[in-house]
Amino acid sequence: MTVSGTPIPILCNLNTAERREAGLEPGRSGFGADSTDHTDSESSHSKSKAKRVRTTFTEEQLQVLQANFQLDSNPDGQDLERIAQITGLSKRVTQVWFQNSRARQKKHLHTGKMKSSQNIYLYLMVTWT
Repeated sequence: MTVSGTPIPILCNLNTAERREAGLEPGRSGFGADSTDHTDSESSHSKSKAKRVRTTFTEEQLQVLQANFQLDSNPDGQDLERIAQITGLSKRVTQVWFQNSRARQKKHLHTGKMKSSQNIYLYLMVTWT
């Protein structure tokens, strides 16, 4: 940043890693390019917030989860606790797996209906011509 051709130093207490976490990468138009005010509390919050490791399910865990999904696609809290204990996963991970599975099931049912509707339409077009 310059004023009348004179460079003005910008003082900042964030190191390079903290700037990356805050989305202020070196080499861009720089700190303060956006209109938001980055305070010390926000930068310390980004320091303490570690990136969550993605859960990888074993074959045995998937078998238990899928078997229970076949029985009940929307288990209550007690059932989630029981399934979590059996699989060794947290209740929250188990809950999210069931949410995602219900969404996948709904998506596949929806796309299946669309395909059958398209097939009927094609059949009618062929038979009417």
